[in-house]
Order: sequence, then structure tokens, then C-alpha cells
Amino acid sequence: MRLPALVLALTAACTANPDVDPHAVQTAEGGRICPLPEQLARFTEGAEFTVRVLVAECISQCAREVVATCSTRIAPDRTLTLDARATWLPALDGEMCPSSCKRVFADCPILGLTPGTYSLRSGVHSLSLDLPSTSPPVVDPSCL
Repeated sequence: MRLPALVLALTAACTANPDVDPHAVQTAEGGRICPLPEQLARFTEGAEFTVRVLVAECISQCAREVVATCSTRIAPDRTLTLDARATWLPALDGEMCPSSCKRVFADCPILGLTPGTYSLRSGVHSLSLDLPSTSPPVVDPSCL
């Protein structure tokens, strides 16, 4: 008798959430700042430099129409604001989905950087970054 209950519980965990409107756009903004090691290694003054932002840590594997965008602003005090955003549609009602999560990253291209120390901000997250970098910055493990 316990086996059917277990199967039912596992099936419920892997289906779409019936309480979520499958046509309502879900959003996330800001997120953990994830410098890319290859970008740090080849920093060139004035060239495009990309920083990745983890906008959503756990959305359904069956999320649809996932779009991540990022715009950047540079203040005179070398504060880089990364306006990262993601949108997606939830899984369809009754759709069988893996119970694991999908992460959503937004790439933030930045132009015109000169050598120096920058303060990066994305939502409530911040990170200090030296360019060119002589050692890798401490990166949140969720970026890996």
C-alpha cells in the first residue's frame, strides 16, 4: 500500500504547479554577480568586458520562453550598476517536469573600462573588482 502513495507523491512533485497561471509572466531582477575568469584573464582597456549575473537560482526545468537581459550604467565613482532581468512563462498545467532546478544567467557587456577598481552592483548584491586582475575575486559558489 505504501508504494502507490510514494508514486503519487513523486508524481505530484514533478508536475507543473496548478496554482500558477501558465500564461502569467514570471520575473526576477538583480542577482549574484559572477565575474567570468576568461574575461578577467584577457581584460583590455576599452574593449568589451562581460560580467555574468545569476538572475534566477531555481526555476522549473519546464519554464518556457526564458529571456535574460542586462543593461549597465557606469557612475563617475567607478560604480557599475548591472540591471539584470529575466522573464519566463511557467510550465503548462499537468506537464511532467524534472524536480531539479534550472538557473538563469544574464550576460552584461560593458564598454570603455579603464584599469582600476570598480564596485559592481546588481540588486542587493555587490562585488569589488580590480582590472586588470592579479588574482581572481571571491565568487559566490552558486555562480559555479
